[in-house]
Amino acid sequence: MQMLDENTMERIIEMEQALVNSNSMIETTNSSINTLERYNVGLKKQEEVLMLSNDVYAMNMNNVLAKEQETIKKC
Repeated sequence: MQMLDENTMERIIEMEQALVNSNSMIETTNSSINTLERYNVGLKKQEEVLMLSNDVYAMNMNNVLAKEQETIKKC
C-alpha cells in the first residue's frame, strides 16, 4: 500500500511541475503577444503618418502639374 502511495505522490509532484511549466510558458507567450501588439500599434501609427505624407506629396504634385499646364497654355 505504501508503494502505491509513493507512486501516487510522485505522479502528483510530476503533474504539479508540469502545471508550473505550462503556466510559465503561458506567461511568456502572453508577454510576447503584448510586445507584438504594442509593436503593431506603432507600425500602424507610422503607416498613418506615411499615408498622410503621401497624400500631401500627391496634392503638391497635382498643384505643380496644374501650374505647369497653365504655363504651357500661356506660351
